[in-house]
Amino acid sequence: MWNAVLVGALVLVLAQLEYVSLQRWEEIGEIILGLWLIASPFTFGYAEAGSLQYWHFVLGAIIVLLATWELWQDWRLSDKELAQHGQ
Repeated sequence: MWNAVLVGALVLVLAQLEYVSLQRWEEIGEIILGLWLIASPFTFGYAEAGSLQYWHFVLGAIIVLLATWELWQDWRLSDKELAQHGQ
């Protein structure tokens, strides 16, 4: 349970950092966290838990897809445009 809580909190922190300063590494961090959420049932040995494994897979996939979409949108911006974002 603590794994899911910690991953969720870290995803929220990274998402909130985008309001302060838009950086590409934030989306990369979210992608890594989403992939970890997908892999964690197998790492911690609760892959046979049934619906819990599916929830982690689905929520991890949603995080990865949304972060990839944001990264794709940000990738077209120059560093100067990224710095001016939100001002």
